[in-house]
Amino acid sequence: MKTAWVHRYAVFTACATLFLIVAGGLVTSTGSGLAVPDWPLSYGQWFPPMVGGIFYEHGHRMVAAGVGFFTVLLAFWLAWKERRSVRTLGWIALAAVILQGVLGGLTVLFLLPAPISVGHACLGQTFFCIVVAIAVLTSPRWKSLSRENESAAISALSIMTASAIYLQLILGAVMRHIQAGLAIPDFPLSFGHLLPPQFDLPIAIHFAHRVWGAVVFLLALLIFVHVKRRYSGVRSLILPASILLALTAAQIILGGITIWMEKAAIPATAHVATGASILATAVVLAMTAVRRFALRRASWRQLFSSGHDYYILTKPRVTFLVCVTTSVGYYLASSGSMHAGHFIWTVAATALASAGAGTLNQVLERRIDGLMKRTAGRPLPTGRLSMVQGAGFGIALCVLGLSLYYTQVSSKAAVLAAITLVSYLFVYTPLKPVTQLCTIIGAIPGAIPALIGWVAGSGSLSIGAWILFGILFFWQLPHFFSIAWLYRDDYARAKLAVLPVVDPSGQRTARQTLLFSIATVTIALLPTWLGLSGLIYLAGASILGVIFFSHCLVLARERSVACARRVLISSVVYLPFLLALMAADKQ
Repeated sequence: MKTAWVHRYAVFTACATLFLIVAGGLVTSTGSGLAVPDWPLSYGQWFPPMVGGIFYEHGHRMVAAGVGFFTVLLAFWLAWKERRSVRTLGWIALAAVILQGVLGGLTVLFLLPAPISVGHACLGQTFFCIVVAIAVLTSPRWKSLSRENESAAISALSIMTASAIYLQLILGAVMRHIQAGLAIPDFPLSFGHLLPPQFDLPIAIHFAHRVWGAVVFLLALLIFVHVKRRYSGVRSLILPASILLALTAAQIILGGITIWMEKAAIPATAHVATGASILATAVVLAMTAVRRFALRRASWRQLFSSGHDYYILTKPRVTFLVCVTTSVGYYLASSGSMHAGHFIWTVAATALASAGAGTLNQVLERRIDGLMKRTAGRPLPTGRLSMVQGAGFGIALCVLGLSLYYTQVSSKAAVLAAITLVSYLFVYTPLKPVTQLCTIIGAIPGAIPALIGWVAGSGSLSIGAWILFGILFFWQLPHFFSIAWLYRDDYARAKLAVLPVVDPSGQRTARQTLLFSIATVTIALLPTWLGLSGLIYLAGASILGVIFFSHCLVLARERSVACARRVLISSVVYLPFLLALMAADKQ
């Protein structure tokens, strides 16, 4: 019974602290921070006339004094009745509330300097979390929580989410105290765009607050889905996870209302109070998860390995190369200075669409990947991720990428991206077990990103776009043939009809590698003759071409694994250096 009374008093103190946060929010929302210019007295009095802004500022001080008194009683009560860890937390709470009072005084005496005001706001949230933690630790239900022997990802995920929420509150405090609340006057767009067309410090802080809010919502959604699937019968987890998701959604709506109503006091204060409630809920969830599931290295490893599996699905190296070719096409096609925002959206859309295509390719080829030693360890063949998870992730990436192309880049770029996805997933991929021509067909979607970049940069496709397309198209063939030669046993095991498998002697493979390398090197010289690049590019492209061709020539003569590996290495070196030269010596 005595423990229950301590818990009830801790809950009361936590509620009083939340009320204090509401009172502080009213002070900032009504602009009453300097309505009382002295401290600790108010106009030299303990209780001045409660009119205008004095009502909010002095009322805030009165509530703060009450919370300070409650905290003193709580700290001494815990020191008398509770275990050592809880006693220590009580003394920390007392120290925090004293420091908070001092910071509050300094904000007035120094006329609301932003650093001190932000520190005051952040310490208030920290103090609230400490009191909430005390209320949880003194609860009779805390000790009755059943402990599991396993380590679970929910422990690490809940701690990560609470940390992300605290960072979001810091961004919000900075935004309020540098007067950036209406730096972006519309919502959910920014000056009518997804990305603000110009940036200064207030706009950057405001936009970062919005973006990080979306991240927090996704983390809350992820926690809810995870708990709902694995711990739907565990009330101590499902209840705070549900409240966290609901509050986070409500917070986003309140943020929009605050902007639409031009920072009216009621929605702005409600936004501050809801943010504190979200943080408290996340703290309760994190404490409960860690209590039930020991936070060991395994839980962190499980969490990050799951994220790494999704990362693997995106084929990051291929996606990076696709982004590079798109960027080069954009830069070469653009005249004058590039529009930074448009360029960023183009690269972002390319990354999403390419990552989605790579993911869906692995979904379609999960059985084939499981037969090949080189790919058997991927997330889908091993079962670390299900087909539904992979398909959902890939479709989401593709839809988001195409949407960005259409809304932020151009309809032509969106059409080319859609052609790339369809030809890669539904033409090239199904043909791999059927015909050796799949490699040539697959080189088409592999080269289209250069066209996407070009049409995004200039609005049309000129001869330069098709030259860049030709370089990428022909370069892919010797590059892939060398890979297939090195792993032809794998490809044969998976019954893929690539050329090195259907050509056991290697004669046709070597001959085609040599022919396509000649085509690559020849087309790569055209930009100078057409005035797209200068003599520096011509010299560099010639040297790179001789090196690349010589390795392909040696392979045609010797047809060995060592020669195929040298062709692969030279192809990997050839393309990025060629593109860099082309960009550097643009005419």
